[in-house]
Amino acid sequence: MSKGAFELANKIRIGLKYCGGCKPEYDRVQAVVLIRERLQEEIELVSHEEPDTHGTLVVAGCPTACVDLTPFAGRPVWVVTSLSDVEEFVQRTRLSPSWIKSFSQEVEMRPTCKASEIETGYHPSGFRIDKTGAPLDRYTQWEIDAKGRWHSAKPVCFHTLPEQGWMKDDPAADKR
Repeated sequence: MSKGAFELANKIRIGLKYCGGCKPEYDRVQAVVLIRERLQEEIELVSHEEPDTHGTLVVAGCPTACVDLTPFAGRPVWVVTSLSDVEEFVQRTRLSPSWIKSFSQEVEMRPTCKASEIETGYHPSGFRIDKTGAPLDRYTQWEIDAKGRWHSAKPVCFHTLPEQGWMKDDPAADKR
């Protein structure tokens, strides 16, 4: 085995998934370039669809991080939503590359539904359905602040709602 092949075989393979880029607050592509440059000895970033990866790095452009994580259920996933998250990922990996291999947190996925299947529920990108509420409160779009808090709801038409990726309300969970 050549030296280059040996080094490549010892790198930690991480699948890479970008968000859709609807409202990026930083340059996601440049962030990945920075990760590749600074961790070139430790990791190999490949498509999230590649087999035999140690997990998936999701590069989301904003704190909402509305990327559908369903395809990664049961596997380690790291989500970065800012340059400071990127820096933390780089520093942690540089200090101890093995943390990725020992990372045991897996994405716990609640099943998602179509908007037409929801009685009361929400979409991670800031939409809410409550068919039990007053007419102007049935379909709403919310602003989500940097800390993930929902506020400033405004009524919307059902046809403006995302079609897929809805979460049914958990009756045991606190209401917004």
